[in-house]
Amino acid sequence: PAAAVAVYFAARPGGDSYGEVAFSSRKVVSEGVPNTVVFDYDVTGVDSDDIRIQQSWDPKMSSAVRPGKGQHTSVYYYPGFHRAKLLIDGEAVKGHDIHITTDGWLTLARYGTDDPIPFYIPPGEVEMNGRIHASPASLAAGKFDLSGNSFFVSYYCVRDFGDLQGDDFTIEARLKNDLGEGGLTCQYSEMIVMCENGRMIFPLCLPGCVSNISMKVMDTWVDGRDNDLSALGCDLSHWNDLRCEIAGRKARVSVNESLAREVAYSEPAGRVIGLHFIFFGCGSVGGVRMETPDGAAVFEEDFSPAR
Repeated sequence: PAAAVAVYFAARPGGDSYGEVAFSSRKVVSEGVPNTVVFDYDVTGVDSDDIRIQQSWDPKMSSAVRPGKGQHTSVYYYPGFHRAKLLIDGEAVKGHDIHITTDGWLTLARYGTDDPIPFYIPPGEVEMNGRIHASPASLAAGKFDLSGNSFFVSYYCVRDFGDLQGDDFTIEARLKNDLGEGGLTCQYSEMIVMCENGRMIFPLCLPGCVSNISMKVMDTWVDGRDNDLSALGCDLSHWNDLRCEIAGRKARVSVNESLAREVAYSEPAGRVIGLHFIFFGCGSVGGVRMETPDGAAVFEEDFSPAR
């Protein structure tokens, strides 16, 4: 089991030092989800009846713990880079990053994007033949109820990409969300780059639905209700090429080789730690490539059949 070591809180800002407080964790399994994380903590001598452990960025994912010295466990159902925190009186005094990785590509489905527990689709039910695609039949095989006709399919690849920096790289992918293959109204599709310090979200959809999409590049949001994102509208019944060049804290987004949007941001991204493609319905990814500024491929996936 791997222990998380990246500590990013040492003391309460503007408050008393908590130098004697200890907070660490270890994963029960080295890779994959669901994954239980065991937290060890020691708050001996802390005078508070409000001590909690928050397992990620979401404040709802927190639990009260007993004073003194002890252990607390949490189940992580989604891969990614989670920032766990030890909270005393509502303030984070210690914390570290927990990297929940995948074994290759993970496919999951959910009824809403905030569902706490997803449905994992068995790898044998997912097409890997020049693309990755989970059909409605694939979801049904994973005991997923399709009768509501409103669901999301995700493909995750979360791993060590080396020292690839989110502030200085290029990613390109081919996306499709065909209504005839289980895509749903508006054909919403997103390519998400997960970095140490946040996410970059690049959306595509049917042209008539662009008011409902938003682009996020670290600390910058571009909402389709306040901005013209029509260049991100396309017919996803066919393959579309999405390319994003990141340099100088600016993202240049191109769709089918035409510049669609430039977005500046200020928060440093840190290392790239994962990829996530999410579709409203049963979308497909036909290939992914990430490269350094000099054009050297760092990661390339063509979804060839397993040999």
